[in-house]
Amino acid sequence: MYQKQGFTLMELLVVVLIIGILSSVALPRYQLAVRKTKASAALAFSEKLSDAQSLYFLANGAYPPDMESLDITVPVVKPYMFMLGDNGFTVRAHSYNDSNLPAFNVFGAHAGGPYDHLINQRFCVAENDNAVAVCKALGGVKNPSRPNVFDLPIAKK
Repeated sequence: MYQKQGFTLMELLVVVLIIGILSSVALPRYQLAVRKTKASAALAFSEKLSDAQSLYFLANGAYPPDMESLDITVPVVKPYMFMLGDNGFTVRAHSYNDSNLPAFNVFGAHAGGPYDHLINQRFCVAENDNAVAVCKALGGVKNPSRPNVFDLPIAKK
């Protein structure tokens, strides 16, 4: 008596087709999750850097001239780089080689002067649709007066 061994070509093609359909649905979700994770890590460190600036301000009466003056270790959050803003109380995080990731501006608690309206504000700046999706996934709300900018919820301390 003859027994059938293995699968037919048609059965294998159907399985490959099903795997292809599932991966085409899952891959964009996976890519968004990876971008959101990287952006969340950059935003979290930006907030810690902003807190360190505030502590420096309270101790010295002025904002730090550079990040080396702060009592904080800058981690490697690829592909982000961090910098202090020109006004002294802003932290900026920019992706240096991936336009699909948004940039962040985090403003400290001790603004003073013309920047009082920005105290403790957090902004997500998107250059393309993928970065917009990340800003929205982080809870960003479109800023009506500034294109490509999303207001992020204020972090609970």
